[in-house]
Amino acid sequence: MRVGAVTPRKSPTVGGGFTFHETVLRALTTVSGNHEFVLLDLNATASGDWTGSGLPLVDVQTMLPSLGPQAHDFPGTEAIARKLALDVVWYLDPGAEVLSVPVFATVLDLGHRQLPFFPEVSRSGWDWESRESHYRHVLPRAARIFTGTHTGKEQIVRCYGVDPGNIVVNPFPAPELAGGDGPGQDDDVLTRYALTPGFLFYPAQFWPHKNHVNLLLALRRLEQEHNLAPDLVLTGSDQGNLAHVRAVTDELGLQQRVKFLGFVPQSDLAALYRHAAALVFPSFLGPDNLPPLEAFSLGCPVVASRIEGAEEQLGRKTVEFFDPAQPGEMAAAIARVLRSAAHRNSLISNGRVLAATRTAQAYVSVVLRTLDEFEPWRRNWPAETMQIPSAISRFPADLENPALLQVGLSGDGWLAGRSSLLLIAPGKASRLTVRGEVPYFCPAGFSTALSVSVDGIKAPERKLGAGRFEIEVDPPQVRGLHRVELAFSELQKLPDPDGRLVGAKLEFIGFSDEGALSETPK
Repeated sequence: MRVGAVTPRKSPTVGGGFTFHETVLRALTTVSGNHEFVLLDLNATASGDWTGSGLPLVDVQTMLPSLGPQAHDFPGTEAIARKLALDVVWYLDPGAEVLSVPVFATVLDLGHRQLPFFPEVSRSGWDWESRESHYRHVLPRAARIFTGTHTGKEQIVRCYGVDPGNIVVNPFPAPELAGGDGPGQDDDVLTRYALTPGFLFYPAQFWPHKNHVNLLLALRRLEQEHNLAPDLVLTGSDQGNLAHVRAVTDELGLQQRVKFLGFVPQSDLAALYRHAAALVFPSFLGPDNLPPLEAFSLGCPVVASRIEGAEEQLGRKTVEFFDPAQPGEMAAAIARVLRSAAHRNSLISNGRVLAATRTAQAYVSVVLRTLDEFEPWRRNWPAETMQIPSAISRFPADLENPALLQVGLSGDGWLAGRSSLLLIAPGKASRLTVRGEVPYFCPAGFSTALSVSVDGIKAPERKLGAGRFEIEVDPPQVRGLHRVELAFSELQKLPDPDGRLVGAKLEFIGFSDEGALSETPK
């Protein structure tokens, strides 16, 4: 089946959502299966970079204008699903829609049902009414729903009456954090943030449900009742509650011991985990939280909230649990981990074992198996019948094809500085040919470099002077849909009154099973 994987390409500053998407999509390029995937990017302004993923990427908002009337008849994802003849659309975040094709949804948590009094799920941002309306509309209509625990599955059934057979428990993967593991790299991170190893670590955005205030109270009691005074390192972007947390820090006299680092890039997080005495994770919301899994994989002991489903997600022998509403109990749990080397080592060892089973490849394998199991139902009706072309050569006629999705290519064949389009490769050995002309009216000695990529995999850059050119690129080794991108290093202006800035005039672009790698200026 052809599957659209919807990724909003969140900014790294949003925390766990970004990490989850990046982890799963990278694994999608490494696990073989029977299905063809297309990435659907719903947020062209976000900072996730999938141009080199080896999977075709559709910038939904950018490419919508080429849909013609369909862009007005249907919402963006629906129009793209029809255009690309998708069999299934798989949403990696909770923002699933009801479409004309089967939808696989993902539920991270039902926090608005568990903790309806917190402002972030009740009155600000995605408020309670909007969340409830969304889930009530989408979940009963979803073909399949992925959630991380049986606890989460039971909540979905209880709250929205979904058939349990349509819910797939797929434990969330332990993220693979980038970052060097040599002494020099770690020392550089610690020096940059002015940290000494042995601190308590809590990476979390500053939302009220993240429970920073009770953690601060526990930190004070840790010193008063257990004679332990480690520093506390807090990372994460401000979601409106940072000022309150700082004010409580000052009231408790903890300014010298609490380090506010703000948003920290993933490349630095690994070093912080490795040199922390423990991860303390007091969040009220879950159970599908990623930082404990990150800590497991990096050998950092975990002290975490005993909330519904937490033991199922994290295991009983891998975490020192506490009641997140009781600062005294939290302080005692931290003290047990800090005081006993044997206990620390046991938690670290058991955590590594669990993390080794929670790989991104294992998560994707469950998704692929679910698609395999769903295919006997899906094959009983056709996908949209529009035939995406394998090549275009007639202008403007080919650009009027309702199945063509492109941006940057004018009806008369002129190419902008950057352009992209989706084409079908009829076979694994299909080569991509690009043929056109750099105009002769350019200044003497003018040259430009043309970069051609297929699904983000770049071919060697070609330098072009005035005149005709033909470039052939090695086959992508996968038949089916591919995103082709062209980028020119230098542009020139068409004579007045036109005045457009262009790279070249295209004569032909497409996949074929013949040809050899060559460049033939003429």
